[in-house]
Amino acid sequence: MSDALVSANARGKPIAVRRPRWQGLWMALGALLVVGGLVRAVDNAGAVPAGAPACEEKCPVASRVSTLLTGWKTAREEMKGVPEAEHAKLKTHLAALAKECPVGSRLGETLGFVKAVLASTVQLEGASGKQCPIDASGDKAACDLKQARAKLIAGLDELAGYAAGACSGSCDGATAQETASLPERAIILLASWDRAPAEIAAIPAEKRQLASARLTELAGHCKAVTLIPPTVEGLRAGLAAVDELNGKLCDWAKAHPDVFKDCSAETKRGMATQMALLHATARILERSQACLKACGVDCGAEAKQETAAR
Repeated sequence: MSDALVSANARGKPIAVRRPRWQGLWMALGALLVVGGLVRAVDNAGAVPAGAPACEEKCPVASRVSTLLTGWKTAREEMKGVPEAEHAKLKTHLAALAKECPVGSRLGETLGFVKAVLASTVQLEGASGKQCPIDASGDKAACDLKQARAKLIAGLDELAGYAAGACSGSCDGATAQETASLPERAIILLASWDRAPAEIAAIPAEKRQLASARLTELAGHCKAVTLIPPTVEGLRAGLAAVDELNGKLCDWAKAHPDVFKDCSAETKRGMATQMALLHATARILERSQACLKACGVDCGAEAKQETAAR
């Protein structure tokens, strides 16, 4: 697999994923890996915010991620008071409903993939240690950009952990896909979401209304259900923001070529491949969000409610 990922459309024709403009750039991703988990009782879930208050004021995306994390933590606490039998019943009903839905049947696998990509990004940076050319340069502007990106990725990683845990078991194909590499899984998911719009359009109106009514009823018993759509949007917007920060760091690197002169070609290729993977992940989330909207789901509703409640 080259560092330029390739997807396939519904007809099986290859489509080249647009190369990010920072390809070939060595980037340090110093970010803290925070493991999320099941909504039922995630006692080990971290409380690391998406960014410091000052950062959130400057970055609407970081603020949105922080708001969603607060919502997931609240949902986790609420679910702790639900009897085990009732929780199992809710999970069974949600899994059955998701299996019948072109979007729901894909979300479990997709969110698990997003979590895996973010975790691998953090792991890759951890392997590089503290030998970061950007930090070593002492350039305040570049270091601030890198720090902002690190905080955003940390928040996105935590957010993906909550959502993936809540959707675990909702996709029958998730386990099988986990044996493939992340780039291979990206290709499979891009092709899968390409097929979703036609599947959605083929559902009779009456069946859509019935599914919507059942989902609304379940949402009244499980806050996590209402958090999934805005979380998909938050992850999409977050990865788009990471793209933007990478672009700014790329511009800085071009202006300071000597900073990266000691980085090996292998290291640069590895980081470029990871950035291409993040970019493909953002595209997958864009398609997921579009399909949610096609089903009449407001991906920002819960986030707006959480913000208003503050």
